[in-house]
Amino acid sequence: MSDTSFPLQPTPIHVPDEVLDDLTARLKATNWPQDEGNDDGYYGVRRTYLQELVEYWIEEYDRCAAEAAMNVYEHYNVEVGGVPVHFMRKPGVGPRPTPLILSHGWPWTFWHWSKVVDPLADPGAYGADPAEAFDVMARPAPATRAMAGSTAGRGLTEFSHERSDAGRRGGSASHMGRRRCGLVCRECARSADPAVHDGLADPGRRAGARGVRPVATGR
Repeated sequence: MSDTSFPLQPTPIHVPDEVLDDLTARLKATNWPQDEGNDDGYYGVRRTYLQELVEYWIEEYDRCAAEAAMNVYEHYNVEVGGVPVHFMRKPGVGPRPTPLILSHGWPWTFWHWSKVVDPLADPGAYGADPAEAFDVMARPAPATRAMAGSTAGRGLTEFSHERSDAGRRGGSASHMGRRRCGLVCRECARSADPAVHDGLADPGRRAGARGVRPVATGR
């Protein structure tokens, strides 16, 4: 599905077996609390529910199938201004697709957009007007060290060493990266949490931006 006009080479997602084996071992080694008096979830998530979820992850969840589903789309990793930027892309199918950036806030990921990527990129396949197609790029919000945890550096999250400006630096870097790829003349964005700063990075080039939480711009 790779677009020959796109200046970057895609990097498919691949989680090494040793990482998955380590995850399975840690799940099996979970030390469960007593959780007395919490049958109704009054004190938080019930232990029985978490145990069922962990058992599913160990015995039933098909990680290879999940990885294959993600790799149906193009994945890219770039570094701009010292900020690593990962994004998933599906080229638009239409006469002049508009670049669209879909960003999520922590702890969600780019994959939460998976159900809307195809209709946005190829509206003609869903009975809509191909002229309304978007060139869709979905990315996670930039993470601080505490947020990123063990996922930082594995190509699936952005990472900032600074506490206060992860959203602003990540948004600016993401925008700069798209300009460097030759993608951005006018673009649209939908963001959440710190990722809303992405909509403030270069308002002169934004056709539209939608955030789901209020944010102070400092202006």
